[in-house]
Amino acid sequence: MNSAVQVSEGDELKQQGLRYVEENGKECCRVMREHARSICLQKGWVTMDDLRGMAERIGVEPHHPNALGSIFKGNEWRSTEMIKSQLPSNHGRMIRKWVHV
Repeated sequence: MNSAVQVSEGDELKQQGLRYVEENGKECCRVMREHARSICLQKGWVTMDDLRGMAERIGVEPHHPNALGSIFKGNEWRSTEMIKSQLPSNHGRMIRKWVHV
């Protein structure tokens, strides 16, 4: 199997996973998208660090660890750059900055 086919299949599996997670966590995604938009209005962009902190503060616990990632699915969000996560549990990995378009 050539690598182009593997990438395409991998992308499709990723999209299926995001759809599954979003479908089973509609309310969580709806609430957190509202907060993501609000954070963007306040500071111009939002990261997953922002959303994880917000979820903790408001007592929202996603049903699946990847549920928050589906918040940025669709045409209304654009990734602008990568920055280091400030959460100790992320061990300094790079995360995306998102803007609402």
